[in-house]
Amino acid sequence: DPDSIYLTNGASAAVKLSLAMLASSLDDGVLIPIPQYPLYTAALTNLGGTAVGYYLDEAAGWSVSMDEVEAAMARFKTERPSGRIKAMVVINPGNPTGNVMTRAQMQVVVKFCQQHGIILLADEV
Repeated sequence: DPDSIYLTNGASAAVKLSLAMLASSLDDGVLIPIPQYPLYTAALTNLGGTAVGYYLDEAAGWSVSMDEVEAAMARFKTERPSGRIKAMVVINPGNPTGNVMTRAQMQVVVKFCQQHGIILLADEV
């Protein structure tokens, strides 16, 4: 559907635009993988939102650990009881780690976002 296509001046502009629609206060949290390219944390800081870091599992090839994602959400809710996680960012392949998610890992992330009613921001090449 052409009405659902948004063109931007590069990936950085797309990320900033997407985050601007989601985060306008410290109560607006976005799950961000750690380590990651700093665009997301910088943009969220500029917008007044909260970057909620979830650590990638180095021992498992820098993969997304859903236990760690859940723990990051819990930490955010403890620190900001009135806060709401608005989105989850996944970077695939990972930058700077190079990890490539499997289809099964992607399906788990999609299901998680659906269950929690949060937007999935998939930064993929």
